[in-house]
Amino acid sequence: MRKMLVTLFAVFALALLSAAQTGGTDKDAQKSDKASGGGSTITGCLSGPNSEGVYTLKTAKHEVEVGGLDDLSKHVGHEVKLHGTWAKSGKAIGEKEETAGATGKEAKESKEEKGERHFKVSSVEMVSEKCSGGGEPSTPK
Repeated sequence: MRKMLVTLFAVFALALLSAAQTGGTDKDAQKSDKASGGGSTITGCLSGPNSEGVYTLKTAKHEVEVGGLDDLSKHVGHEVKLHGTWAKSGKAIGEKEETAGATGKEAKESKEEKGERHFKVSSVEMVSEKCSGGGEPSTPK
């Protein structure tokens, strides 16, 4: 009887250790996804494309240049939820560079680029066919 209890205890202990190790591996995978820019979601009103070929997503607080997905054109004027990653430059989202040999006004626009936020879209989900709140679409200039 005693050998049977010891054996059951050993089997139970091994099962717990195995489960704990598997759980730790899943958590490590989640951490590495976040550390490598695993993805983000932003919601707002989509407008565009602008003269640089990218779209603008207006949220309640910010305007973000978005691009990288052909399906965006189908959702202009809609409230959408965009899934993707933050990009360091407009070039990463398909923005046309208009500042080659920048002087004067063009140099100023290049400096303004530093303050812009860029989001590379991997998928789009429509929330509403009409924009609500402060995120009204704007017409490109």
